[in-house]
Amino acid sequence: MPIVYLGMGGLVYGAIWNSQLYDEYFDKYKYMTETGINDYQGQTLPEVEFYKNRSLRYKNMMLIFSVAFYALQIVDANVDAHLLDYDISEDISLVVDPVLNPPSNNRPASVALHGVRSSVGLKACLNF
Repeated sequence: MPIVYLGMGGLVYGAIWNSQLYDEYFDKYKYMTETGINDYQGQTLPEVEFYKNRSLRYKNMMLIFSVAFYALQIVDANVDAHLLDYDISEDISLVVDPVLNPPSNNRPASVALHGVRSSVGLKACLNF
């Protein structure tokens, strides 16, 4: 359970943090483009645009990862619920027996060995 809380908390925190960065860089970019200045608070317009786009991309990735992580937790909980009453008995065995398959008219003539069309094989049966 702590892993789920830490994972979701980290992803949501990352999305919120990148959203705040995006808002900051968007406001700075908007101000710089409207006033026509190219250098503001030690950053140029291309730098501000790059950081604005990067923050938006990371925010969107964090939101997508949050949804995927949540869906993975739903699947994990569903599998755990189905396996809750799964009974594994102590009688687990593997039996391997030789098998002589009866002759078949569907086999080609090249398979026939001295006129006999039956085949030999192994049958494995897993009991649990």
